Amino acid sequence: MIFEDPDTVDRPSTAAGIDHIGYGVVSFGDFVRTYERLKADGITPFMQLNHRFTTSLYYHDPDGNEVELSVDNLPTKEECYAFVRSEQMEEIGRPPFGYTFDPNELAKLYHEGASQDQLARIGISDGRQ
Repeated sequence: MIFEDPDTVDRPSTAAGIDHIGYGVVSFGDFVRTYERLKADGITPFMQLNHRFTTSLYYHDPDGNEVELSVDNLPTKEECYAFVRSEQMEEIGRPPFGYTFDPNELAKLYHEGASQDQLARIGISDGRQ
């Protein structure tokens, strides 16, 4: 299922501030371990999206700021950049764009030894990459 937050609006050109802070993690292993560590402390994401070129978990910090943790789904940054510039981006929609997934299912798949390709397709029902 493609998710688009109905409350998302275009930011006025005169607006100041940040939308969110994003942190990239190196691997799905680091991504899952971070999710599990935060969950054990009672910190859970309010949104989880597979953007096809990255998989992301979105949290609120204590001040209510949005914090994104993401891992690349494609083997190289060049492939991620090429995807973002491709027509495939238009298929996904406008931000926040992506396919919802269950982070517990991602963790389960990771611990069962799923491949990078399988993990990168979490939530994408048509299996495209």
